[in-house]
Amino acid sequence: MKCLINCRKNQTGWTKKYFYDIPSYMVRVANKPILEYYIEFCSIIGISDVRIVMEDAEPSIEKYFQDGAQWNLKITYGSSRENEQLTSIVERNRLLFSGDDLLVINGLVFISYDKNRQEYDFFQEDADLELVDEDRSGLIYLRNKTVHVPAQTVYFQKYTGTMLGFLLINSIGRLFEINMKLVNGESDKYIMSSYNNEEGVFIGQNVEIMKECEISKPVIIGNNIQLKNLSRIGPAAIIGDNTLIDANTAVNNSVVYGDSYIGSSLEISNKIIYKRRVIDPLSGEVLDIVDNFLISEIDSKIFRYYFVTTVHCITAFCLMLMQLPVFIILRPFISAPHMENNYWADKTGSNKIDFADYKKCSKGIVNKLFFKFSLDKFHLIYLAFMGRIFLAGNKPILATDENVTLVNELPSYHPAAFYYSETIGHENDEFQSRIDELYYSFHRSLRFDLSIIATTLVQRLFREINE
Repeated sequence: MKCLINCRKNQTGWTKKYFYDIPSYMVRVANKPILEYYIEFCSIIGISDVRIVMEDAEPSIEKYFQDGAQWNLKITYGSSRENEQLTSIVERNRLLFSGDDLLVINGLVFISYDKNRQEYDFFQEDADLELVDEDRSGLIYLRNKTVHVPAQTVYFQKYTGTMLGFLLINSIGRLFEINMKLVNGESDKYIMSSYNNEEGVFIGQNVEIMKECEISKPVIIGNNIQLKNLSRIGPAAIIGDNTLIDANTAVNNSVVYGDSYIGSSLEISNKIIYKRRVIDPLSGEVLDIVDNFLISEIDSKIFRYYFVTTVHCITAFCLMLMQLPVFIILRPFISAPHMENNYWADKTGSNKIDFADYKKCSKGIVNKLFFKFSLDKFHLIYLAFMGRIFLAGNKPILATDENVTLVNELPSYHPAAFYYSETIGHENDEFQSRIDELYYSFHRSLRFDLSIIATTLVQRLFREINE
């Protein structure tokens, strides 16, 4: 059996009012993205292939789930048109599930299942079944005999069993209700991201609980948490990853999303905390907090940014030390032409940076060694060490009015000394370089950056120099 997950946008607009910077299907329930529950359900019942279909490409979803190996299945990604009918989506993805039964998960729903149950009567009927609401959000089961039949001629039976169920997530109140169901006992039915050593208590890794902190179960506590003295957590509290609850603060019947700071001497009850926002799930009202001493966001991206920048800086320094003696010896004898150019420094379209480009030259042993030892990048490595560009990142783009659009089309732009298109030999192919830059932007990581640097240095050492 295979699965098609249709991440349609209608009925999900409400999420942007509260969770403005994350895709609707990545909103978390009990510290896990809603979409991850779908994937885990598929893994539990033995589905081998999953196709996630989205109206708009979401790099964060592909980065999170990748190829699905973590869940022992294969995940691929597809696109759909705005408000495209489900029947049309199924038809266009027919090759994915040809010859197999197909489970369709349609819309933003929360599936009620049990991690200890692998067989469900929903998949054992000799008929096409649906467990949906009036808008057809929910679960649809297509047997392989009907896969090739035009969808409009298929008649579905209503599923009347009790093994499976779902809740439509169509409001902030419903999202809060589902979170409370899980923390108050139903979490035992699902694979949770925290450890469960005591009934009613799920605690993640690297959790610091001060001596006089009081924990009242049930609670679900994520990773990298600090709970200060005299803080009171629970009952029915969900605390997201990378969160600090300050002294003498109480949190109960509430959901605190990750990367949050909750100040001292506060009482959080029947609320959702998201970054600087206090959300009342019953009324739907949102209060944005300005005072950093009350509630604020802990920007984990800043810490990751400085860590990556530090590693780039140290690597650049080491490269400069290795290159400097050879550079001093060879530079006076170099005849390779070079030209100062103006490049965009970031995505704003206003900041620029100047540096020289050396034209590759294979005449003479000195010129060959200059390029083989990547000494033409010595000044760029110095700029990376000084923090003006990145050591590994995007291919620098010339600062022209025409290229402003090109820079803005990239999800991120980090002009660098070493870049992916050069690693695979596409630096002189403008069209292919653009594709490479998109690939790099979607897969950027510290490991990838270090791989680009090492691969480029080795390849240049052994590759023939083409002018």
